[in-house]
Amino acid sequence: MINREVDADLIALADLTAAAAAPGITEPIAALGDTAGVMTTPLPMSGVLQAADQDAQFLLTLRRNMDTGAMDLVSFRKGAYFPLSDFVSEYNFPDYQYADNRFSDGLRMFQKMLKSDEGYPDQMR
Repeated sequence: MINREVDADLIALADLTAAAAAPGITEPIAALGDTAGVMTTPLPMSGVLQAADQDAQFLLTLRRNMDTGAMDLVSFRKGAYFPLSDFVSEYNFPDYQYADNRFSDGLRMFQKMLKSDEGYPDQMR
């Protein structure tokens, strides 16, 4: 579910189906911050006006560029849901040194994949 004013929420279709077959919510939530109903996963996809499956690995979105106001056509890798170029990260600095452990190896591979997705294979280390 995408709302152009706030971040998106990922909702499993099976959860929606189960909720539609169940009785509705009958009690108001008790306190601010409490939730009820179908569980969602928030995604950092603000400014998105429309989204559709691009293929098995990507969503294709039309989103408002928050800096310029222009409309951008942007692909989001499913599972990551953000383009690397949307963020400033120490992992992208040329002098960044990854630690020598399995976590850093996985992070390095993830960064390489996202850089390749955006057309920056020359910046992969």
